[in-house]
Amino acid sequence: MKKFLYPYIAIILILSIATILFLILQKSSQIQNSQEKKPELPLNEKLTGEKTGKIIVKTQSGDVEIDDIYSISEEIISGNATIETTPEYQIVYSGERQNFIISILSPDLQSTRDKAEQKFLELLGVNKDKACSLEVTLSVSKDASPNAAGQNYGLSFCPNGKSLPAE
Repeated sequence: MKKFLYPYIAIILILSIATILFLILQKSSQIQNSQEKKPELPLNEKLTGEKTGKIIVKTQSGDVEIDDIYSISEEIISGNATIETTPEYQIVYSGERQNFIISILSPDLQSTRDKAEQKFLELLGVNKDKACSLEVTLSVSKDASPNAAGQNYGLSFCPNGKSLPAE
C-alpha cells in the first residue's frame, strides 16, 4: 500500500515546488518592469548622490529636466503617475512612454484647459518653451463634450496646439 502512495506524494511535491517557483519568478518580473519605467535622475544627482527633486524626461528634441512628479503624485501604478485629479481635469504621466496626458472632464472646455495647462506648468516646474518640447496629449472626455472628444488638442501655447471647438 505504501509503494502505491509514493508516486502521488512525489507528484504533489513537484507541482507544489513548480507553483512556488512560478509565483516567485512572476513577482520578480513585475518588480523589474516597474523599476524600468521611471525616468532618469539628472546627471548632478547621479554624480553626487544629492537629491535634486528633479527627473529627466527623454523627448525627440533632447532631455528635459522637470520637477520630480513621482514625489507629488496621487497614485503610481507600474510607472504611471496620476499627478493631479480635480473634478475638472486630470493630469497623468506615463513612465513607459515618457508622455503626459491631460484630460478635460468639465464641459467648460476653454476655462478648464487654461487651468489645467497652468497647473501642468507649475507641477513640472517648467516654462512654456520646455513644456512644448514634452510629449503632451490634451483630450476632452465624452462626458464633457461628445463633439470635442477623441482628438488630441495639445497645449494651447505650443505650435502643435489646436483650438477647442466652441462650447
